[in-house]
Amino acid sequence: MKEFEKDIKKRSLLIRIVLGIIIIFNILLYLFQKDSSALEIGLSFQLGICTGLVFIGVFMVYRYETILKNTQQLKKLYIQEHDERRKLIKQKMCQSSLIVTILGLFIADSIAVYVNLTVAYTLTVTIFAIMLIVLLAKVYYFHKY
Repeated sequence: MKEFEKDIKKRSLLIRIVLGIIIIFNILLYLFQKDSSALEIGLSFQLGICTGLVFIGVFMVYRYETILKNTQQLKKLYIQEHDERRKLIKQKMCQSSLIVTILGLFIADSIAVYVNLTVAYTLTVTIFAIMLIVLLAKVYYFHKY
């Protein structure tokens, strides 16, 4: 249980570091937005996403810090994270989601060719990027296990 407690502390620290980076990025976006009126919509959208990520991160850090103070909740989280049934369900769900996402992108790419070539090229690059990530993950995990 001590190892799991150390893992939770590492997660909390990592989230705090990422939150700091996001906040700095958010401030830089805000400063950059003041200078450029042409990019106002895009920068405002990114600013909103960064703010949302900060709220989610603060909630996660609060949750982990609360769990670290209560041994019952720590045991509950340990059982939840190490449940084999949940791991299998998550793995199957991710596999299915990935296949559906790639097929959906292929269909969208086939339609986008007739509408806008720039979008079609972007979707094609996205499909190949996802497939490259999947290939790299397979190679990594085949060697790991």
